[in-house]
Amino acid sequence: MELYAWRSGYEIGHERVDDQHRELVGMINRMYRAMKEGSGNAAIEPILDELLDYAQLHFDTEEKAMRDSAFPGLEAQQQEHIDLTRKVLRLRHKWQQDRSVKTIELLDFLRQWFIDHISKEDLEFGRYLKTQNLS
Repeated sequence: MELYAWRSGYEIGHERVDDQHRELVGMINRMYRAMKEGSGNAAIEPILDELLDYAQLHFDTEEKAMRDSAFPGLEAQQQEHIDLTRKVLRLRHKWQQDRSVKTIELLDFLRQWFIDHISKEDLEFGRYLKTQNLS
């Protein structure tokens, strides 16, 4: 059971970044399956830990690719990455403090990350790569 299926339209044309985006889709689907199976609460902590590791690796990869290609939107992306990381840290802190993070809250955060960040902002980077013949 999946909430999202990967489509070629999500690809930005940078192999490593696209692979990492596929991993985020996988995290969304794992959280969704756990929630549907009634084990969402047990999945929250491992997914939050995985998400923090993923975010650091992914943002480093993406920012390096943007620097290497002289992408003019790098600074805005860096700020977006800082904001997303802070949101993950807040969710994790909330979970560690009182376990008050709801599975639907985490799923909604992941979904919004995918919709807002990847399918809008990162696709802008993909369009830039194409105009520069770098993808």
